[in-house]
Amino acid sequence: MKKIFFILLLLISGLQHKVVTAQIKAVPGAFNTSAYVEELKNKRVAVFANQTSMVEDQHLVDLLLKNGVNIKKIFGPEHGFR
Repeated sequence: MKKIFFILLLLISGLQHKVVTAQIKAVPGAFNTSAYVEELKNKRVAVFANQTSMVEDQHLVDLLLKNGVNIKKIFGPEHGFR
């Protein structure tokens, strides 16, 4: 009885995992700027970015500046910012 219960529990948990992972899609924050740009306005912002920090055909910093974000510092790792 315990063995059957344990097998059923494993099967059910495995099915739930497949359903949950099929619905989750990871999207980088840069592609969802509408979710946070308003929160960044009226604040002093620092950006950690490099030359590959692109949102479609525009650099993330340029996009933030265009949307009125007050960027005070830009940190460029290893090979620089631009």
